[in-house]
Amino acid sequence: MITYGCDASRWQGLLDWQKLRDAGIEFAGLRATMGADGVDPLYVKQRTAAEKAGVLVISYGLIYPRPGTGGAQANHLARTAGSGSILSGDAEPPDGFPPALPAVWREVLYDFTCEGSARAQFPPLIYGSPSFLRALALPYDMWGAPLWIADWRARLLPEVPGPWKRETIRQTGLAPSSVSATPLDYDRFDGTLDELRSALSWRL
Repeated sequence: MITYGCDASRWQGLLDWQKLRDAGIEFAGLRATMGADGVDPLYVKQRTAAEKAGVLVISYGLIYPRPGTGGAQANHLARTAGSGSILSGDAEPPDGFPPALPAVWREVLYDFTCEGSARAQFPPLIYGSPSFLRALALPYDMWGAPLWIADWRARLLPEVPGPWKRETIRQTGLAPSSVSATPLDYDRFDGTLDELRSALSWRL
């Protein structure tokens, strides 16, 4: 069984979550924060509407590659999302930022993962493309954080970068027009919604 989801931020506007749920969307990644102090202005409204429609929400923070801030960024995300939330970190070069060295990304992502685990009592999902995450040469012990891979190529299995052995969620491209007229990234989990909950937290 495949469970389908999408991800969204302010740039998609306030979505009709009941319509998305009726079209088969069962989980959603919603951007909550940017860096250590930014908040997506539509996060609360999107989350409220998504949860009302019965959509499982994953709250993600856009990670900024600023040395020494990984823990603060995870804390900011955890405070914004609230207790019991499923957390995720979006690891991709942010618009308007100068390129950061892999060593900086490694430090920030590692600290984000450690602090996010402490705050949520479960490792946060790490989102990124195979090529970008592979280039960072992340430490082996990050494999325990679930992987949300962005691999839009038409293939049966995504390319999984080390230190992970498999992905948890796969972003496969844009949602078909039968699901959403608004362009939305389309995600899939190979299993049921309850199995996804179990894969992302200690709770069912």
